[in-house]
Amino acid sequence: MTSKLVRVLIAQSLSEAQVERIRACDRRVRVVDGAAQMVQEEPGALRPGQKAAPDQAGGASLDDLLRDAEVVLGTRRVPVNMASRAPMLRWVQLPLAGIEWFRTTDLWKDESIAITTAAGVSSPPVAEWVLMAMLWLAKDAPRLWEAKERHEWSRFNLGQLRGKTVGVIGYGAIGQEVARLGTAFGMEVIAVKRRVRADEQLPAWVLPLERLHEVLSRCDYVVLTVPATDGTKGLIGAGELGLLPPSARLINIARGDVVDEAALIAALREGRLAGAGLDVFREEPLPKDSPLWEMPNVFMSSHIAGLFEEYDDRLADLFVENLRRYLDGAPLKNAVDRTAGY
Repeated sequence: MTSKLVRVLIAQSLSEAQVERIRACDRRVRVVDGAAQMVQEEPGALRPGQKAAPDQAGGASLDDLLRDAEVVLGTRRVPVNMASRAPMLRWVQLPLAGIEWFRTTDLWKDESIAITTAAGVSSPPVAEWVLMAMLWLAKDAPRLWEAKERHEWSRFNLGQLRGKTVGVIGYGAIGQEVARLGTAFGMEVIAVKRRVRADEQLPAWVLPLERLHEVLSRCDYVVLTVPATDGTKGLIGAGELGLLPPSARLINIARGDVVDEAALIAALREGRLAGAGLDVFREEPLPKDSPLWEMPNVFMSSHIAGLFEEYDDRLADLFVENLRRYLDGAPLKNAVDRTAGY
């Protein structure tokens, strides 16, 4: 537990109410809102649809603010040289779950600086997106929509999720929420992850990565939720797609390079895979000439599965919880292990 004053720099565009909630969490913190300075230097710090906050730091430069900061919240795009500019820095709370872009910064190399992620903040809406994609594919939504457009009273059999097997590849916060919702729909859930513990949270059979091929051959749906690491690039290639039953559907809310996109397109075209749900792609924005745009058996969106109106509120809640832990010397939630892979 610390009794000294802890200076906190908010480098994330939040509302005044959210900043005040952080400021009021403990008398030991002094909060400076430097979101405007960070966005000015790193325009990519804003999420889609997010507006830059007005300057609340009296025109101070970002270097002025970093010089005294012990704790930083944000941002989506951290300057690559932040550690050298923030000599007092001891902890950075990232606003996203992914950390692949963060590995190129000098913060990653400085193990005296703790890094925590926002894992879990967007898990419920992302898991809902996955269920939406599975239902869209199972209920043949394009055919239903076409009948409505034609004013055609068309009756045909629809699929269902109950009794189907879903393989959740990657079993972090999102994967566990997908498993929970899948179980509620009466699906059999099999999860695959690199490290399996004896106390894994059900509902799911949790198997090691070495059994991935065995799991794929049993799946009606495969949901990719793995983190972006060197070990997960190309995890699902032509060989893995070939193990899936022709009636299976692949859903990717991880990263685009986890899947061999050319092999996926070929499998969909040739009927070796029934459909796909994609929120992420190898190249983003997805090129306008990509065949995926025209495929009726592909449900897709523009990397927005994790965007929702209450995101900043939940991020502020997580940061307040972690800030209290930091002040009390307790372990931080979602701390990054720099030595861990998938």
